Amino acid sequence: MVEPMAFKTNIGTSAVASKVVIEDYDLFRKKTAAFSNEAFANSPSPEPVVDTVIKIIDKKNPKFNFPVGKGASLILTLQHFAYKVFENSILKKINKTK
Repeated sequence: MVEPMAFKTNIGTSAVASKVVIEDYDLFRKKTAAFSNEAFANSPSPEPVVDTVIKIIDKKNPKFNFPVGKGASLILTLQHFAYKVFENSILKKINKTK
């Protein structure tokens, strides 16, 4: 399983949002969109993901997961063992976004 962080791809422009809009979430929705746009704009190109896939193909007995990208291992560890810390760090970044 390849677990990439943010890379320049068309996923941001290809994403589909719900047609149902709850007005109470308007401010957070705008902040989240700005955060995502900024993250994708400042992300590296996806060559490291391609290189990782090629390495996996060449391995006889590959391990199960392959985190790829800046901070990937740390983020995945926080998600599994310190979810609240992970969640708070993401919310803090979103709320800083203009």
